[in-house]
Parts: sequence; structure tokens; C-alpha cells
Amino acid sequence: MTEQSFKLLIVEDWAEIVQSIITALTKSHPKLLIEVANTFDKAIEKFESFKPDLVLTDQSFPASEGKPESNLGLKLMEHILGIASGTKIIAMSGIMPEETEKFCQKSNILKLSKPFRIATLRDLVSQSLNTVPVNPPAQASTADM
Repeated sequence: MTEQSFKLLIVEDWAEIVQSIITALTKSHPKLLIEVANTFDKAIEKFESFKPDLVLTDQSFPASEGKPESNLGLKLMEHILGIASGTKIIAMSGIMPEETEKFCQKSNILKLSKPFRIATLRDLVSQSLNTVPVNPPAQASTADM
């Protein structure tokens, strides 16, 4: 039996965080197909064309090009669930606004607080996709991002 592949859309404007996430998740979930968006506009475009099973989104990023805006993560999650209610979402943030906390709770969105441990990220992705991660080297599982 062949292991099923899943699609993940990462919405994050810090390239270093994106690269760390990709490195960690491709080791633990080798069948994961990953696309990245660093703005609200690109996230909407990629979501509609890529049709991911899971979205891992920061809460603060630029609308198009420019300075990050703090409420765009909530707007993105509302948009995604409005057009594809079955989409799994993990919301990342250093500080989660109360309005976003409430939305995540009522919408069953998992939360990932920055900084986070790679092992926590792997576990949340596995939980969201109902998969079991491949065990990466011990040093990678305890690193912080």
C-alpha cells in the first residue's frame, strides 16, 4: 500500500522560518507537498490553485508587498474556511490577539505559539493530517524555531 501524499500551504513572510519548517517537515513527513506564500494576496492565490489539505499560517504578514499587518492571519483563516470549510489550519503567532484566539477556538483551529519546538510542529501537522511522522534525528526533534 502506498503512503498518501498531503498538501501543505505555509503562509509566513520570514524566509528563515519558512526554510526551517520545510526542512523539519520534509524529514518527518516525506510525502508532504509544500507551497509557500509570503503575502495575503499570494496566500489566496496559492490556496485556490494548490488546494492544500493543511494551511500553516502566521498571523502577521504583508497584504501584498510591504509592511506586515497584524489582522491578516484572521482574515485569511476566515476566507479559507468560508470557501473550503473542511480545510485544516494551524495558526502560528508570537502573540495571538483575543479576537483570533476566539475564532481559532470556535473553528477548531490548532495554535502554535512562537517560538516553538520542531517536535511540537511535527505533532500538530501529524494530528491535523491523521498521520504518523517518520522519526527524524533526535537533535532535530528538540530544536526551537
